[in-house]
Amino acid sequence: MARACRREPALQKARLIAASGYSRPEDHAKAKEAGFDRLLPKLITFDMLDALLREMAPVSLENGRSDLPFVLGKHTGERVEA
Repeated sequence: MARACRREPALQKARLIAASGYSRPEDHAKAKEAGFDRLLPKLITFDMLDALLREMAPVSLENGRSDLPFVLGKHTGERVEA
């Protein structure tokens, strides 16, 4: 999935986060090799996700907002346009 997203011009700047029941160093390496930016272990808490999104989308000093869009949603099998 990550490789397919990386081939889409509109998604090349997207931050991709994988979720897995495994969180060993080799699992993180495999996720990175597959094209994901990060791997979060399940069960993901709001605090874990909030901290990661803040780290991955630094805030601009000029406007106090991130220049990177984030879309949070549920996978429905439909394509999401960026």
